[in-house]
Amino acid sequence: ALRIVRTKPIGSQIRFRTLIRWTFRRPQVQEAITPRDIAVIEYHLRQARKSVELWENPGVKDLVPTAQMRKWEETKVGRWTRKAGSSSSSSVQG
Repeated sequence: ALRIVRTKPIGSQIRFRTLIRWTFRRPQVQEAITPRDIAVIEYHLRQARKSVELWENPGVKDLVPTAQMRKWEETKVGRWTRKAGSSSSSSVQG
């Protein structure tokens, strides 16, 4: 699914990445599913497949992530990018 991001306009790639990460890593979904919930797992796989097919459409150029998605991105995923950015800037100064 992350390959789709490269096919989208540069300005909207970050928003697509946020949406895709949120879709596949949502904490409320991961916590609720157990390995024995086969029907639930199959349902989420079908939903994810449909979403990926929709995003692959060349007509889909941009989207707007919700505030909850952006907040999750900043707290969960953004921390890794901040660490990487801060280590490179400190090595330049030192």
